[in-house]
Amino acid sequence: MRISLVFLIAPLFLHSGCKQDRPAGDRETSELPPPETDYPEEPFKWGFMDLSGHQVIPAVFDEVRPFSEGLAVVRLRGKWGFIDKQGRTRIPLQFKAAWPFCEGLARVLTFQDSMGFLRPDGNWAMAPVWEQAADFQEGRSVIRQGELYGFIDTAGTTVIAPAFEQAADFENGYAKARQDGRWGIINESGEWVIPPQFQQVGSFSGGLVRLRQDGLFGFMDAGGKWIIPPAFQSAGDFQDGLAPARSENGYGLINPSGSFVIPPTFDQVLHSGPNRWNVSLNGKFGVIDQNGNEIHPIRFDQLYTFSEGIAPYAVDELWGLAGIDGEIITPPEFALAWDFHSGLARAVTRAGIAFIDRQGNTVISPFYYEARDFADGLAPIQLTR
Repeated sequence: MRISLVFLIAPLFLHSGCKQDRPAGDRETSELPPPETDYPEEPFKWGFMDLSGHQVIPAVFDEVRPFSEGLAVVRLRGKWGFIDKQGRTRIPLQFKAAWPFCEGLARVLTFQDSMGFLRPDGNWAMAPVWEQAADFQEGRSVIRQGELYGFIDTAGTTVIAPAFEQAADFENGYAKARQDGRWGIINESGEWVIPPQFQQVGSFSGGLVRLRQDGLFGFMDAGGKWIIPPAFQSAGDFQDGLAPARSENGYGLINPSGSFVIPPTFDQVLHSGPNRWNVSLNGKFGVIDQNGNEIHPIRFDQLYTFSEGIAPYAVDELWGLAGIDGEIITPPEFALAWDFHSGLARAVTRAGIAFIDRQGNTVISPFYYEARDFADGLAPIQLTR
């Protein structure tokens, strides 16, 4: 994640066809093509490689998702299913849509437009009966019935009846929910711990939750008591005991008492890693610690947050790597760089998208058309046929 976002816009391929209208009065009908034919066959196929850069799953799929809990979602034409790390089909490609495994269950959409959950062996854990469902988080899934949202547990039992206009995943035992156009917080029993009377709510972190009332932000505890009354034009959630907050003078960092411990002098502040905060001023970016000490001077044109202790930065449209303790690992030499995963990061070199190590050395040269980040030790790669 970074403060100043770079949007990579992929081309959209439209598939359409025309045929002559049937003469008036001709009542002959023909069946519509199956939904899976809505997907054109892709000229570039997807497979997977390991951390040494060896292709371990052939590039035969039209689309893939990263591995999660030992299985990956794959698509051929318009049907989705799951493969294992040996490339073997574990759950047949038979679904209109599918999502990665989370907490031992995978969400799928049937061609009858209903959602259910599968076990890794491909059997239904919960039959497809919901109009809409989310991945499980903390043993709960948000489901929709009609226009209202509720929650089920991993056994498929409705534990919080659909009663909300909108609801979010559980985090730290609480979930955001909306009723009558206002947001509040519920517990795992579906009881309001903070009534739905706010324009905006955050997530509990450090025992406090961020709320917006009458255009200003403050923080409450789980008992619904204002610990920091609404006084800030903007605010973020607490991380490492501090939260970004904006006054008339700019952004700074406040403590759980609501006092600025880092003065509000920045254009933006974002949590970047353990006791690290990315800050911006006059279009440039740098890093400070929890005491306001300068880790990286405010000099970068763009800056990611830290992943595995390293943050990509940009100067004059080229990207380099910065360390969490203030070191510059590489000069700006890449056309673009991404976060680190499993000790490797993607970077655009003259040869294409390579994978670099923590010192910026190329360890996997591009033999593929496109690549994505590693997950569970494997990275999706796209190859020409």
